Amino acid sequence: MLRDGRVLFVPYNSTSIVLLNTRDMSWEEVGHFEGMHKWSGHAVLPDGRVVFIPFNYPSILLFDPACNTWEEMGRFEGQYKWLGGAVLLDGKVVFVPCSSHFILLIDPITKTWEELG
Repeated sequence: MLRDGRVLFVPYNSTSIVLLNTRDMSWEEVGHFEGMHKWSGHAVLPDGRVVFIPFNYPSILLFDPACNTWEEMGRFEGQYKWLGGAVLLDGKVVFVPCSSHFILLIDPITKTWEELG
């Protein structure tokens, strides 16, 4: 759930991000993203932005629900890369590997990452 009470649905096979307004049960679609099995989950950052965890999509998506904008971060080859993630106390995010051979640690502020393991 987002800070404003909306529920965010990750576009795994959908072509857009879906935001459900729980106050009136209306919804809106944001963006257009091609492909199947794009992101496996998300993590909400302390500043309210959302990080989408790439499964088959080649990049991390940073989504700002305050203005419904996004940007892509990094380029990662392969399929079934990471299955989930968690926000750490310092605001960085770790991605749990599925078929990737490493944990990915990202810093959404500096937009950098490092491979662990």
